[in-house]
Amino acid sequence: DWVEHAKLEMYLDQVFVFTPKGALITLPRGGMALDFAYAVHTEVGDTAVGVKINGELKPMRTALQNGDVVEIIRGTKREVPTDWRSLTVTGRARSAIRRHIRTSERDEFVRLGKATLEQTLERAGKSLAEVSLKPVLETHAIAAEEDMFDAIGRGRLAATKIAETMFPALKGQLKAGPERKRIGNEHARLFVRGSGLTPGVSIHFGACCSPVPGDRIVGILEPDKGLTVHTIDCQTLADFADDDSVWQDLQWTPQAEQDAVASARLRATIRNAPGVLGQVATIIGEAGGNILNLSMAHRQQDFFDVDIDVEVEDARHATMIIAALRANPSVDTVDRARG
Repeated sequence: DWVEHAKLEMYLDQVFVFTPKGALITLPRGGMALDFAYAVHTEVGDTAVGVKINGELKPMRTALQNGDVVEIIRGTKREVPTDWRSLTVTGRARSAIRRHIRTSERDEFVRLGKATLEQTLERAGKSLAEVSLKPVLETHAIAAEEDMFDAIGRGRLAATKIAETMFPALKGQLKAGPERKRIGNEHARLFVRGSGLTPGVSIHFGACCSPVPGDRIVGILEPDKGLTVHTIDCQTLADFADDDSVWQDLQWTPQAEQDAVASARLRATIRNAPGVLGQVATIIGEAGGNILNLSMAHRQQDFFDVDIDVEVEDARHATMIIAALRANPSVDTVDRARG
C-alpha cells in the first residue's frame, strides 16, 4: 500500500492528456491549451486560435484534466496576443510566446521603418532603388538593412537623417515645412471626402480621437452640429451604435495624405522625476514631431499622466513617435487618445 501511495504522490502534480490521434502529452497540473499546443510543436502553439476538449469548444484558459482529448484549432496567421502568456504554466510555452512576440514586433517595426524611409524619400522625388545602402550602413555603424529599418520604425533613428546620408543635397529639405497645410475644421472639405456628403454641411474633426491621415475614419451627422470626423476605433462611436442613419463613410483626400500635417493627441503616463518631461520633448522632436500643446493631470508621487498634442504627417508618423517614447524607461505607457 505504501508503494502504491508513493507512486500516486509522484503524479499528483501532473496531468496526462491525449492528442486526437492518441499520443500522450504530460503537462504540469493546471496546464492549459497553449501549454499542450507548444508541447506538441512550436508551430502548433504559434498558430493556435482555439481549442476543443473532448470534442467541445472550450475557452483557452480551461485547465486540462487527466484523460482529456485535446484538439488545437489553428489559424492561418501567426499572431500571438501578448496576454496569452497568462494562459500558460510551462516555461516552454511562455518562452516560445515571448520569442514569437519579439519576432513579430521586429517584423512590424522593420516594415514600418522601411515604409517611413520610402515615404520620406518620395516627398523629395527620390527612392531607395537609386542608391546602395551599404555606404549608409557603414556611416551609421549598422550591421544590416533590417537593423536600420527596425531602428527607424522604433523611432531610434530619424528617417530624415538616413535620407540626408543617402542624398546629401537634401539636407534641411525633408521636414514638413510651412507649405504643408494643417488639417483642421477650416477648409475641412479639402481633407475628407465621402459619397454621402451634403453640400453646405459643416465638417469638423473630433477632439476626442484627433484623426490624422492614415487612420480609418467615419463621420457622424448630428442635427445642429454638422458632421464630426472620428477614427473608426473612437470610443465615442458607441453612443451612435444603434442609429445607422447618422453614419457616413469617409476617406482622406490625396491632399490630406500627401501635403498636410495634423495634430495627434498622445496620452502618456511618465515617471515623476527631474528631466523626464524634457526627455519626452526631445524624443518627439528627434522623431520629427512638433509639440503643439501639453497638459498634465493626476500627478502622484511616482507618476503623472500627460496629454500631448503633436503635429505629425500621418498615422504612421504618430506610431513611430509612440514607439520611440515607449523605448524610454521613464515612460510607463503611451497611446493615441481614443475618446
